[in-house]
Amino acid sequence: MFKKIIAVLLAVLMITGLVGCGGEKPKDENKGNDKPKTSDTTDAPVETDEPEPTVDPHDVGEKLAEFNPTGTVEETVLFDNEISKITLKSLEYTDYEAIFNLSIENKTDGELDYSCGSVGYCVNSVNGYMVSEGFMNCQVPANTTQDESFDMSFYSLKQYGIFEIADFEIGFSITDEEYNKTYTGPLAVKTSIADGYDYSKHSFANTAATQAAQNTYHYNIDYFAADELYNEGGIRLVTEVLYTNDENEQYLMLEFENNSDIAATISISQLTVNGLLINDSSCAVETPNPGKRTIIKVDTRDMLADPACASALNAARMNTVSFSVEAYDENYNTIADGKTVSMKTSDDTASFDSTGTEVFNSDGISITAKPAIDPISEYRSDIIVALLLKNNSGEQISVEYIRDTLKINGIACDSTIYPNETPNGTTSVFFVEIDESFLEENSLSAASQISSVEFELKISDSDGSVISEPTISSCLLYTS
Repeated sequence: MFKKIIAVLLAVLMITGLVGCGGEKPKDENKGNDKPKTSDTTDAPVETDEPEPTVDPHDVGEKLAEFNPTGTVEETVLFDNEISKITLKSLEYTDYEAIFNLSIENKTDGELDYSCGSVGYCVNSVNGYMVSEGFMNCQVPANTTQDESFDMSFYSLKQYGIFEIADFEIGFSITDEEYNKTYTGPLAVKTSIADGYDYSKHSFANTAATQAAQNTYHYNIDYFAADELYNEGGIRLVTEVLYTNDENEQYLMLEFENNSDIAATISISQLTVNGLLINDSSCAVETPNPGKRTIIKVDTRDMLADPACASALNAARMNTVSFSVEAYDENYNTIADGKTVSMKTSDDTASFDSTGTEVFNSDGISITAKPAIDPISEYRSDIIVALLLKNNSGEQISVEYIRDTLKINGIACDSTIYPNETPNGTTSVFFVEIDESFLEENSLSAASQISSVEFELKISDSDGSVISEPTISSCLLYTS
């Protein structure tokens, strides 16, 4: 009897559950209405101090096209001599990169070190453009063959206008246990799509200024020109780009073509912004293979010692830019003479700010001190004093700091003032950087506490003859 009662109760529970699962659904009060039904009472919006999120237009705009992973290669012996044999086995692709698979044979009785695409030796190129991609370093034991690979990212290649691989050159530095080096030179390979590839269509100049490129790499073009501004010794400057990135930093990109028959080192120096020489030495160097193009990227951030200095000198934004170009061979013999290239990159006519306190004037040479400046970068704690050197002496001069003569507020300071070379008819800038340790030792924390700067200089002409050895002394007015 008890079992029958339990069975009846279970049956009742099951029927109740089925009704709960399959019964009538709640009525949708909004069905058939254009607008959802709302409550009679509306909550007031909650006010917060949080700013409205902003959308970066680069994130939502058109991006560069996808990379075309169709170029393939057959197994090819790239290099073979008495010490080593390097074989390209295949070219494969992932969603993000091209992978070059190699077989490397060490024929010697000692270990060999192989390097490709390194800072010390990089001759890699793709579709006629020198690239920094393709780094590899490995050690191969004596009398051993081992598989290795390196990659090139699509993201980096597309900056050059490279969307598929038609041909490439790679090279290796081979070092034995006695540090003797063998350089393979550029080893050229054509892929399966080389014969139909249009080199004139796919280029840096046709890509860099597009909105898709700006969206992909998060920059805005300030200036673009495909003008030949330099042509000496087979070296041509063919494209000039000035852009600003998301951090509000400006970069200069210059496309050069090497039509000489040797690897040519191209040097950019004497960089002048808004009429002010901010770097008197070489600030960017690249070495394209014969017949190749290279993009030289000039980073101006470190040339003005601090962003606050750039602002105080009115050189933070480039309105006019000039620089010297020269090229030389591996033995530093000049193959393309130095020549100044000038560009007007903005309609703004403002030049650098030449105001300040004149602290020296003799023989056509004057020095003007700017007020001390607090750093605005979170990565620097130095206080900066900028000095403008105007040279109307009739020839190039060099300025050298005499060691151990710097005094800040009358206290000896061991900071260094770097040498400066200024051509005739030019105004340059050099800096006194008062480092953090000196400031802490002397309880100085702000530029407003720097009342005086004193140091000695040696000014020489182009032959090295001393023109003057002045003591520079300035009572500074603080600027924020």
